[in-house]
Amino acid sequence: MEATNPAGLFSAVKTNPDPHLLKHLVNHPMKIGFDCASHSEVAEILSLSVPPEDIIYANPCKAPSHICYAAAKNVRKMTFDNVAELYKIKAHFPEAECILRFKVSEQTPDDEGSSEGAMYELSKKYGVTIDYSREILLKAKELGLNVIGLAFHVGSGQWNVNAYRDYIKEARRIWEIASEVGYTFTMLDIGGGFMYRNFEKAAGVVNTTLDNEFGDLIERGEVEVVAEPGRYVSAPAFTLLTSVIAVREGKEQANENRMLYLADGMYSNISATLWPGELTFPTVLKGKRVYDQKPTLPKSSASSDSGIEMDEADEADNVNVYQETSGAATLLGGELQEYSVWGPTCDCLDVVIKSALLPKGIELGDWFVFKDLGAYSTTLRTSFNGFRMNHKVYYLNETMNTGLT
Repeated sequence: MEATNPAGLFSAVKTNPDPHLLKHLVNHPMKIGFDCASHSEVAEILSLSVPPEDIIYANPCKAPSHICYAAAKNVRKMTFDNVAELYKIKAHFPEAECILRFKVSEQTPDDEGSSEGAMYELSKKYGVTIDYSREILLKAKELGLNVIGLAFHVGSGQWNVNAYRDYIKEARRIWEIASEVGYTFTMLDIGGGFMYRNFEKAAGVVNTTLDNEFGDLIERGEVEVVAEPGRYVSAPAFTLLTSVIAVREGKEQANENRMLYLADGMYSNISATLWPGELTFPTVLKGKRVYDQKPTLPKSSASSDSGIEMDEADEADNVNVYQETSGAATLLGGELQEYSVWGPTCDCLDVVIKSALLPKGIELGDWFVFKDLGAYSTTLRTSFNGFRMNHKVYYLNETMNTGLT
């Protein structure tokens, strides 16, 4: 059966498995497929009537029971990077369409000479080098397994676009080794790592290198090139609004910086603080100065039950009207001062921003707005310190009903 995914795009479910987002992607006119990493993710995508051939089980190290589930559901495409995985596939799903995941031994620095690379260097955990590729392919051949192609991942949130060039060049070398072993590859999976801030530059490198290295195969229709973007798809889909729940003045501590405590933090939806450059700079909105507790008991997490409402727009000095929400809210502006911004838990590692110049006079009840926070946010939050994981989520999209959960 042929895949129904002509775009060659397999969205990585792990970045954000929000049901509304997944349904939106399933119904997208581009006919998007999905990169799954576990039995649960595969089951979730199949429940949305996605054909099994539009799923790549992109986890090189799977539990035997998960391979059995893939076999039962006929999810054939799956990655591997070790001999033990080949034996598991042989035992539980010998009809699988195997994809060898590899890594390059050394990457070229970017054109600006920067040492920046990926936020997550996934090659530390997965992938075989070109030196070992022949041996593992020979073992797959000995076991009678069907290896259909190659996969790589340059790292999650990759700043160095030259990484794509290095991997694609290496892929062609392994492609030829596979031919010598007796395999005719048909798929090249270039993984993810794409970000909005350098997407066009990365795409240019990818297209040029594909033309140089695989142009002959592409022209003859002998290779299907696919990608597994996750962060690029999910990050801009969600914006976080969270309120200031406590304030400490500079005179109340050793230094002069004001300390702000938010209702959300590293252990909840702002896990982006773990990766330099990932967290977008916040916008601050004026909230109603409500200091009395709500008369009801808390029903959800601090993030969505702060007891504080956004203020209506006014004509106060040094403010503008924030037009990008579904209603008017007052955008704080004017003179700046230095703050440190913290999450609500009692862990000193729960710091959102160590130091930033933000509008002067931020108070209890004001709101912080973080855009592009859909990647690895809801999926990584915990109930640490007893903060509940249920949040109010508003869905605003012209192709979906507006909802609240």
